[in-house]
Amino acid sequence: MDYLSSRLNISILKEVARNELRSCLQKFNGTKAIVWDGKILGSIELAADFTFLKQCGVIQMLHLRPEKLPTIQADCLIYFLRSKASLMKIVADNLQGETRQSLNKDIHLLLMPYKSWHCEKKLQDYGVLSMITSINEYPIEILPLDSDVISMQLADCCKELLIDKDYSCLLHVARAIMTLQSLFGIIETVNGQGPWAQRVFDLMTKLGKEMSLKESQIVPQIHNLLLIDRSVDFVSPLMSQMTFEGLLDEIFGINNGIIKIPSDKLNKSNESSSIRNNTADGVNDPPTEVKSFRLNSTDLIYSKIRDKTFYDVGPIIRDNAKKLSVLIDERHEAKSVDEMKLFMKKLPSLQAVRNSLGNQTSIAEIVKTIVDTEEFNQTVEVEQLFVNCVDTDKVNTYIEDCIAQQESLDKVLRLICLQSLTNNGLKSKTVDHYFREILQTYRYKHLVTLNNLEKSGLIKQRTSILVKNYNILRKTFRLTKEKSSGPDNDITYVYSGYAPLSVRLAEFMIYPGWRAIPEALKLLPEPTFETTQVIPNGLQKGLNSDSSASTPTQSGEPKVVLVFFIGGVTFAEISALRLLSQRADLNVEFLIGTTHIINGKTFINSLGETFDKKKPFL
Repeated sequence: MDYLSSRLNISILKEVARNELRSCLQKFNGTKAIVWDGKILGSIELAADFTFLKQCGVIQMLHLRPEKLPTIQADCLIYFLRSKASLMKIVADNLQGETRQSLNKDIHLLLMPYKSWHCEKKLQDYGVLSMITSINEYPIEILPLDSDVISMQLADCCKELLIDKDYSCLLHVARAIMTLQSLFGIIETVNGQGPWAQRVFDLMTKLGKEMSLKESQIVPQIHNLLLIDRSVDFVSPLMSQMTFEGLLDEIFGINNGIIKIPSDKLNKSNESSSIRNNTADGVNDPPTEVKSFRLNSTDLIYSKIRDKTFYDVGPIIRDNAKKLSVLIDERHEAKSVDEMKLFMKKLPSLQAVRNSLGNQTSIAEIVKTIVDTEEFNQTVEVEQLFVNCVDTDKVNTYIEDCIAQQESLDKVLRLICLQSLTNNGLKSKTVDHYFREILQTYRYKHLVTLNNLEKSGLIKQRTSILVKNYNILRKTFRLTKEKSSGPDNDITYVYSGYAPLSVRLAEFMIYPGWRAIPEALKLLPEPTFETTQVIPNGLQKGLNSDSSASTPTQSGEPKVVLVFFIGGVTFAEISALRLLSQRADLNVEFLIGTTHIINGKTFINSLGETFDKKKPFL
């Protein structure tokens, strides 16, 4: 199903990004060489390929590395970087010992998404600012990952907000939403939960006055906006995702819609597979080390299985393989030239399905080897105990065993954080025991990581008996279910019996409305707000006659609701929102916006920071 393909054309965001990139590059005369910051290269590839860059005069591309530059053949050199002061040291390393005369070319900095005074100051401190001809910005805030998902690719957002108390990324969130409103009309109803959401809306209000959006003549296409802080629901990203797409992200990591799998693993799976195939179309893969697969709704088979539990994937693949076999066998029944021509017209699409079946079969076989392990199932079992408030108030023996066996630290920390959150904090002696075991086993370089987890509130100590807010939320929002019976029944299937609180908030907002649960909302990070923005006269016709978010519409087209996750969203939460979009009683379609895509591993690692022995501790 191609979500929102006919309702909201978010591919226009790609065109905006391409036009802006063309405009930025055309400012520089002559041929161009680009030094790429690896963390934004994937984002740029969502908007432009190498053919497009060649049309803009790019003849050479290099990766940003802390070493002297190789020979540059182009007329000018462009550093395309994130607006991070730390990256300026690498630029300085590149230019060490060089002068503008020795390089004999202009050097430009293109920062994404904004120019930074701190970057300029660092370049001055390193003594290379005089070599830089210009510093410009590439102000693109948000790009489409799929037909119903848009992302800002701000991977450092959580750490900046939770640890550094740097709220500058919230301005970019506000600007991104204002960009959406400039393209799709003003969003009449805005709901928000959490302090970050409130800041974003306040910034939107200020930006709206500057941009005079009230004078916009675009008919609104988005009915409601829901802003959700990641801090409102820390539990969901810590859980093991059980959807196929979520598992792929947990195991391989999905970056900009692409996963990379070691060829040796694929070869092993292909030996036992009856369907062999090539990699996804349009992706140039290394011939030996890894193979890349592009995953989105354009893949006919992947679009059918990505939101299902892993255990439902096999039957779907087998059923589609049988149907494909029947269609291919039709060539034997073609008796006339016209019938054969008709079959030949179908052949490219049949080949695409066959390719997709081969790819997904190979990938699913690798995933199965992990899902079937005792380690994976024990981890899921402990997670389910915690979210059901069972044995959360004492040292967990499974966590102790994981530490003793030196399993991956991110797995250990995920479980400890989950236990702390579902128990509203842990006893001091429990926290001390865990920390002591971790530091003795994984060494003291992780001391800062543990401190960061406490600072962010993922792990907290309590000295007295408190009201267990999580347990109240669990019952009010029906977060847990003893046996998850599949996606046709409830969103709890995405976490094997646990419904993400963030998605329950979206569901309750649609019906019966947040006013029905005021006491439960008080247990979440405040504030809670609901407000309306002024729609210019004559433009309300783009909305349903009933624009209230508290009751589902009974007729007409579904409402389009933008749910924006400030601090990241998991693929499991995306799948849960897609399931709600299919419910006839809600009559709603969700567009998912986020600062970035996360899973438990990337979420924990983004907050971690190892101890640098070169620097004094105090």
